[in-house]
Amino acid sequence: MKAALICAIVLGATAKGIHQAILEGHAYVKFFSSDGPDLRFEASPQDKPNKTAIMGDKLKASAADFTARVLGAFGGQPRTLLVLRDGVVVLSVPVTSNDLSFEFPVTVPGNYRLQLQRGSAIEALTNPITLEVPSVGAFAL
Repeated sequence: MKAALICAIVLGATAKGIHQAILEGHAYVKFFSSDGPDLRFEASPQDKPNKTAIMGDKLKASAADFTARVLGAFGGQPRTLLVLRDGVVVLSVPVTSNDLSFEFPVTVPGNYRLQLQRGSAIEALTNPITLEVPSVGAFAL
């Protein structure tokens, strides 16, 4: 059985930085190969587009714009990128290029993550970005 590869999203590739990124959930998993497709996932509050959350982060906002990106997945067996909220598929997008990027608005709170399918197999998946509605009077990110 092959081991899964954990890929961390890190600024500055030091061992300490990679360890910290994994602890913070800024990571995704590739199940078949380190040469497999890469995933990127981020979100920004609609009222503060300069603030960005990445996989593993919590975002306090009533609405956010999410961006999903798949790199290096075109060709060979068809792939589909799924967007899940709290474990339920809410969006399904066929991978039609080697650098697929798309945005989608979110107004429903929950844990959002990406899952890349190759046929019926899960090829890669991200940790979630959690959208939380801010409490009245609470500071939002």
